[in-house]
Order: sequence, then C-alpha cells, then structure tokens
Amino acid sequence: MPLHPLIAADLAAATAMAITPYHRLPVHEARVQMKKAYAGQTPVPLAEVRNFSVPGPAGELPVRFYKDALPQQRVPLVVFFHGSGFCALDLDTHDEICRRIVLASGCAVASVDYRLAPEHPFPAGPDDALAATCAARRHAPRVGHASRGACIGGRQCRRLPGRRHGAAPARPRRLPLPKRCSCGTR
Repeated sequence: MPLHPLIAADLAAATAMAITPYHRLPVHEARVQMKKAYAGQTPVPLAEVRNFSVPGPAGELPVRFYKDALPQQRVPLVVFFHGSGFCALDLDTHDEICRRIVLASGCAVASVDYRLAPEHPFPAGPDDALAATCAARRHAPRVGHASRGACIGGRQCRRLPGRRHGAAPARPRRLPLPKRCSCGTR
C-alpha cells in the first residue's frame, strides 16, 4: 500500500534536511529538535483556554483546558496526552493540535503535562496520566462536563495502567484530528 501523499512529502522533506533521527541523539538534543518541529504555530482562537493543575502522585500536574462552547453548554470532555513516548514533548508543542481537536470534535479538551523520562523513570508518566484522568472524571461535573462521557485521547492513552491501580478504565477514542496543522504534520 503506498504512503499517503502528505506523509510521503513530510518524509521527503525530513530526508532533504538531513535531520538526525531522534533516537540517535542525546535526550536533551532530541527534545530541542522535536520542539523546533512544532515551533511557529499560530494558535486558533477559542472561547476559553486556561492553565491549572491537578494533584499527581509526585506533586501538581500542569493541565491546559480548551473549550469553544458557551460557558453554560455541557460538552464532552477529552483528557489528552501529548505524544513522545513519555520522554520529550509538552503542553506547548501540542497546543495547536488540542485547539483543532476542540474545533473538529465539539468537545472540551484537558491536555495534561506529565513527568518525562529518563529523569522520571517508567511508570512515572503513565502514573501521572492515570491520576489526571481520575481527577478529570471526579471534577468534570463541577465544571459542566459529564464524567460518564469523559474519554482519553492522544498517542499515550494505550499505555495507561488503568486497572493496575484499581481505577475504572476510561475509554480511549479515535478523535477527529485536523487534516493538516500549520506545522506541516497531519
């Protein structure tokens, strides 16, 4: 099966730039390179974007909340975890993606920043993600969202420990992602 033309173009551009693969770089350099790939995005305006924190296993976890509905409207809540295998990215790198998920899905999004490896070895990141998901489910009704309808999204949601900690499992969902972000990725 041939690659989608947008993916093929992105791979060709990366090859032309002679970028060293991230797995061959020291962690700090890989983080810098990965963040550069997301830099320069123009945020899509939304009705509400705010930062707060929730308790985690080793301290407060930063969360960025996105919503484009009227304050009194109840919309589903997605708890989002950015990619990078729990080792490189953050709230800022996935800001535009979260904004576009809000617009494409009609949901509110709570994007969670978790502890990164190798400074915080496994299972620190998944444990933070689970704690944030549990906090979202507990507090969703107070902020106008149905906790029963809460779901998790992002590349990391498959790796959540769930039942290992006795938590009720959230339902990973396939979200309508934007066709193309300004950073040139799908």
